[in-house]
Amino acid sequence: MSKNVLYLTYDGLTDVIGRSQVIPYLLKLSTHGYSFFIISCEKKDRYAKYKDELQAIFDEAGIKWYPLTYTKNPPLLSTVFDIIRVRRTAVKLHKEFHFSLVHCRSYIVALIGLYFKRKKNVPFIFDTRGLWVDERVQGGLWNLKNPIYKFLFWFFKKLEKDYFENASCTITQAERAKEYMHTWKNLRNQPIPIKNIPCCADFVLFDPSKITEEDKDKARKGLGLQDETVVGYCGALGTWYMLKEKLDFFKKYLEFNTQAKFLFVTPHNREEIYTAAAQAGIDAAYIIVKEAKREEVPLYTSLFAFSVFFIKPGPSNIAKSPIKYGELMAMGIPVITNSGVGDIDDIIIQSHSGILIHSFDDKTYEKAIEELLKGNTAPPNVIREKAELIYSLDKGVNGYLEVYNELT
Repeated sequence: MSKNVLYLTYDGLTDVIGRSQVIPYLLKLSTHGYSFFIISCEKKDRYAKYKDELQAIFDEAGIKWYPLTYTKNPPLLSTVFDIIRVRRTAVKLHKEFHFSLVHCRSYIVALIGLYFKRKKNVPFIFDTRGLWVDERVQGGLWNLKNPIYKFLFWFFKKLEKDYFENASCTITQAERAKEYMHTWKNLRNQPIPIKNIPCCADFVLFDPSKITEEDKDKARKGLGLQDETVVGYCGALGTWYMLKEKLDFFKKYLEFNTQAKFLFVTPHNREEIYTAAAQAGIDAAYIIVKEAKREEVPLYTSLFAFSVFFIKPGPSNIAKSPIKYGELMAMGIPVITNSGVGDIDDIIIQSHSGILIHSFDDKTYEKAIEELLKGNTAPPNVIREKAELIYSLDKGVNGYLEVYNELT
């Protein structure tokens, strides 16, 4: 059978997630006899900035990339328009290359995988990336009192059932999510085939041993830092990541350590961060915002004494695997985070890689800070060693290979 694989992602490969959670996997998978044909939806500004760099990487790996322009407006109709274009491109490519497998990253493009399964008899992988429908509601993006969003919820819940029942394999990010899905009584053919593959980290890139003290000193000076303790956050901010609560935590930490700065390594609008800090009663002098290229992220995170990240609580969190967590563990950095997110509770407890909190208030923050200052986390080298057992890119690639080999 042919080993031509159609890979569909609604996220752009020039986006941060695409560069960290799609490209590294596909580069490694392509060395195992699979020929990849990728269709992605790219944001114009990022595509213009990174297209040549990525195209060179794909050309060297023998991967074919078919980028389409992501459209944002008008809402809903633009998504329908994008999907029509993705499907049209996919069908055209299939006529020429005869795909043996369609890999769909997330709910939107899984519509096309379902089409290929039903109309072309091509197996498809439903790579969930979380419980997207529930996340839209939990994140406040879909207010079910609005009839339009109520319809969308019903429509995609029906599709979700079709995806799970028809996918040749479903990929989840957390073992807890796999166990949860196997309890669903409304699905035919339980237990449905599910493979758990968390968001892995590139341990070659995120390697603290490659960063010298001279590198760190230069980075600190560039950020205006001297001997301050650096509390860090890395990644996007928005619906899920509770900026206010992180700043409230940092304000409490300043009571323990006045010589601290909060470094945000993020592409997020810096003015929003400074405004939120002011609202929390934190002087701007304590806040640093740095946008970094992916290859620069390990250097800046190496400055963190510890990292704090919170994720908005809710039932859909059972299926999450935060990208930043594996990367921080790879760097040997302890974290303070909230419980109830994917498999993080079990991982932190078993690896002693951080402090879990169960509510968002000053008393809880104070207790977590006290635990941290007592040294109740593992040394950096141990955190990294534990991380390799869970989040190594090779382990994730091997998980995908098992699925690919079985289906082709």
